[in-house]
Formats: sequence, structure tokens, C-alpha cells
Amino acid sequence: MPTKLSKYCDGVMEAAWLSAVILVPIYFNIYSSRIFEPDKIAILRSLALLILACWLIKIIVGSEIRWRTRLSEGASLIRSILEIPLVAPVVALAVVYTVSTIFSVTSRVSLWGSYQRLQGTYTTFSYLVIFMALVGNLRKKDQVERLITTIVLTSLPVSLYGILQRYQIDPIPWGGDTTRRIAANMGNSIFIAAYLIMVFPLTIGRIVQSFSVLLKSEHNLWSQMARSTVYVFTAAVQVMAI
Repeated sequence: MPTKLSKYCDGVMEAAWLSAVILVPIYFNIYSSRIFEPDKIAILRSLALLILACWLIKIIVGSEIRWRTRLSEGASLIRSILEIPLVAPVVALAVVYTVSTIFSVTSRVSLWGSYQRLQGTYTTFSYLVIFMALVGNLRKKDQVERLITTIVLTSLPVSLYGILQRYQIDPIPWGGDTTRRIAANMGNSIFIAAYLIMVFPLTIGRIVQSFSVLLKSEHNLWSQMARSTVYVFTAAVQVMAI
């Protein structure tokens, strides 16, 4: 039975994973020694720790963790968890990272990540904590809609900043050439493209959804039209940036 404390933890966890999909793509600090990736990773790790702490509190106070989506009678909890799509590969990935770190010739670097990028086992486990928290706690359609909307709208300023770089109106004088291949808020052309390629299908889904509502709706046509226009514009900007 959910308690006030567990509901509060649910709210904090949702705020944390929404903050992650906003801050990690957008944030960079030109006054930092490494500007991009380590600063983003520091934010992500902190948010992952906050999510993990809230999740542990929920478990301690006795709130039910509803992993079971299609649980046959008599099946174990572990089996029901592993039957959820992508969970088994993620568990296997965690095991591989753990074993690789233990037997690494530079275990410290493998665990904490390099000075330049911080992409080590600790960071990977931060990703996995957020993933598992979504699997275990994201239950309502409104939550899914908020998450997708946040991801799509966050990509807009990132894409626009890349276009500013392309047309040489970026106010920040970067050392490398960011006009031929934009780097935007990621600091790397490959990273910005990889990010936008993942977000683009969600934007297309929102365009289809918004136009379907627009064609069927008899009320609030202007607001529905504005919503559809925003998503079409966002998709166009994403394509240009890619």
C-alpha cells in the first residue's frame, strides 16, 4: 500500500529522470576545464544516486515494486523481471562490466572512467539505475507522455544551437571548426547526431499523434494546430542539425 513517503519518493524520482533528459543534453560550462562530457556525467551520476536513494526508501517502507507485467501463476519474481523486454540484456551488460572491471589492468580507470570522459563502470551503472527505475516505477500514461514531451522539446534548443554554429553566428569562439560539422551542446559531431537520431522517431510519433487528434477534434482547434506546428518545426530542425 503506497504511503505518503513512497508517493513523495515517486515524485522526486520522476523529477530526477526528467531533469536528466533536460540537463544532460543541454548543459555545458565554458569555464570548466573539460567543458562538456565530465560535467554532464557529474550531473547524471548525482541524479542517478538521488533516484537510487528514493527507490531504496520506497523498498524500506514496504511499497510494492510492480515489476510483473505478464506473470504466470507460480513464477518467481526474478523470472518475471527478466521477462520484461530489454531487462535480461541489461543485466548481462552489468555482469560483463563488473567482470571486466575486476580483471582490468587499470581497474581504477575502468571503474571511475578516464579524466577526459569519465565513461567507466560507475557511469554505465548510473545509466542502468535510471533505466531500471523507469522500468520499475513508470506506470501511468501521463508519466510516459511527460517523459516523451520533455525529450522532444529538449532537443529543440540543442538543434537550434547547432544551426547557429553552421551559419557562424555562435557567440562562443570554439577552438575547432564547428561550421562544417556542428558540435552543438555535445561538443562532438558524432554525439549530437547520435542524440538526435534517437529523439527523431519520438518526434515523428508526436507529429502523427497530434495530427490524428487535430483531424478528430472539434474543439480547441487552434491549440491543437499550434501543438502540431511545434512538433513539425522541431522535427525539421532536428533533420537540419543531423
